Amino acid sequence: YATAAPSYGYTRGPTIVSGQALSPLSAFCGCFDISYAAGAVSILDAIYGAVLVTVHANLLYTAAKSKERWEFQAPDYDWHLQLMDLDLAVPHHFSKSVSEKFALLCGLMYGIVVQCLALYAVYTSMCNKDSGFMQSIFVPFAWLQLAVHFVIGCMKQLRLCEVAETYFPALSHECASLRFDHAERLLLSVALG
Repeated sequence: YATAAPSYGYTRGPTIVSGQALSPLSAFCGCFDISYAAGAVSILDAIYGAVLVTVHANLLYTAAKSKERWEFQAPDYDWHLQLMDLDLAVPHHFSKSVSEKFALLCGLMYGIVVQCLALYAVYTSMCNKDSGFMQSIFVPFAWLQLAVHFVIGCMKQLRLCEVAETYFPALSHECASLRFDHAERLLLSVALG
């Protein structure tokens, strides 16, 4: 008896390249099922979304606690949060027309969207749902996340020296080393992304 192989949510048939039929990828690293690899990537993305939500919620709380037109107080703003702020959060005062509170709320909402889509991707990959969600929505959204992370990091590089004393007082006080450290972590995260 011949049985059909499970599709694991991927319905694309063989691709013809120079006269030879190539089947879709069926395993990751030779031994893991492709749906488990997709689930693992989706879980990592859900963790990234949770970190974005946590960072922006902490920054909003810190800003609300100071009650000075949504400005931060350096003593309550420890170096762990400053480092995550530098690497993951939206840039501070990147536009005169956008308020700090609005930018942080946008970052919080972006983290919620990332988390929801990633958790739905986990669900579709682990339950073998044949919806095409992974190829049509999640993979392009993952590439968009990588591009947004890189653009935000580049925007922070432009004004890092101006805002370093106010927003990152516990990090390096030398502007050149702070910029280099940030650029190094940004390029590493994009390369590993």
